[in-house]
Amino acid sequence: MAQADRDFIPMHPTGGNWAWDVRTETANVLINGEASTTTPDTQKRRILYCPGSMASVRWDNKALWNRGGNAILGYGWLGQRSDQTDRVNGTASLKGGKRFVTKTTAVVRNTVSETELVVDATPSGGPAPSTGKHDFLHAPNTSMGMKEYSHSGHLQGRNPSGGNILFLDGHASWRRFRDLGPWYDTGDRGVFFWF
Repeated sequence: MAQADRDFIPMHPTGGNWAWDVRTETANVLINGEASTTTPDTQKRRILYCPGSMASVRWDNKALWNRGGNAILGYGWLGQRSDQTDRVNGTASLKGGKRFVTKTTAVVRNTVSETELVVDATPSGGPAPSTGKHDFLHAPNTSMGMKEYSHSGHLQGRNPSGGNILFLDGHASWRRFRDLGPWYDTGDRGVFFWF
């Protein structure tokens, strides 16, 4: 895919302010390599959701795809949205010098083997992390067709044990919780995505 697209990653307008919010076209490129606006069947969508037994955002939830051209993935997408900047996505912003990615070969900081592209969804709700109150069990969800709160698929008690990360060079790695940071600030109800 990267070679045919001159190393650019899929870039479409924003699909929302949270790390897992994307346009349907972006989700379809990740599944099929084509930017169609059709909704793929649930079996095809499985690849975009964490298989962790604790995951609350699941592939079989149809409400995550019937969103007026937008979709909610089971992972955080750190590709830049075409109508946003390399640090801002609507009300959301990246912290700690992190940037949204545009090409598989171009990074501003670190190297392609250290730059995150897709991360396990690890939201915390409530007050900002600077207060020391991280609530990983009760991240709010609005109109997601879920009865429970959003949380990581890799919980160990009240905290995540860590998260998987796909890096820009194509390798994936597990990052322990103690090495995660609240780098994605949604600007919405104190919710941060950690990676």
